[in-house]
Amino acid sequence: MPVLWDNGWYFSLRPFYAQEFGVFFDAHYKAVNRTTPFKVAVVSSESVPVYVDIMNGMIAYGKQFNRITVDPVWAPAQPTDLTTQIQRAVKAGAEYIVVPTNTAAVVAAQRALQSLGSNIPLVLSNHNGLAASGKALNDLKSLENSYEVHTFPMPVGDTVPKKFFDTLVAKYALKGDWNTLTAQGITQGLLAVRGMEMAVKKYGPTKLDGIKVREALLSDTVKLGFGYAADAKLDPKSAFAIGGMTANVVMIKDGSYVMKYPDAPVPVMTRW
Repeated sequence: MPVLWDNGWYFSLRPFYAQEFGVFFDAHYKAVNRTTPFKVAVVSSESVPVYVDIMNGMIAYGKQFNRITVDPVWAPAQPTDLTTQIQRAVKAGAEYIVVPTNTAAVVAAQRALQSLGSNIPLVLSNHNGLAASGKALNDLKSLENSYEVHTFPMPVGDTVPKKFFDTLVAKYALKGDWNTLTAQGITQGLLAVRGMEMAVKKYGPTKLDGIKVREALLSDTVKLGFGYAADAKLDPKSAFAIGGMTANVVMIKDGSYVMKYPDAPVPVMTRW
């Protein structure tokens, strides 16, 4: 989908963060036979525009789908202590704490929960996910029963995306560990390659340029292959997913990654 503006030139087979977090709450709501909205605290910062947008998106998701009620927790962009804010959220009855911002906020939120003797699960994204935050905390087990959700392949099991990664390492000298950030990079690389392949098919192999690649990407369903993303249709007039996208949810159980909700559908949201 194009993001940031209509008719843009940036494409990613990924929805907005609010939609990804919505994947978890949609799937979990159904899995536990919930009938009332989850009470969710969302940690964000008014000093960073994208963080404000995520907060607004979470509130909009709650209103549109009635899966959550949002308690905004405003904090510095790089917090070191969130005890006061998290204590208020705990007293207000938060059942989950979404931290979409960065690893520093995850560490501060988790340490605050520990100091308060609370085991409310955190819900994280890929850039501040369980592995990175567990490393920053020096203890992955401290994130027991917390979740990570996004559209990229998860480093769980001997999956098709993992086998493709192994091929890139063995035959094409790819450097790096198998984790969600590596998977994100491979996904974006596949999108670029598929765009060029689609352009060659549509216009022929000569005189290709960016305009033709863009037009080709918009002309048909994009199929990355290798399990890196669901087939999706891009739309120049929409800054949101228009259908077909899925995301994965993992959690920490007994100190290890466990797949919770694989290939769960991404909610299609109206603009907020």
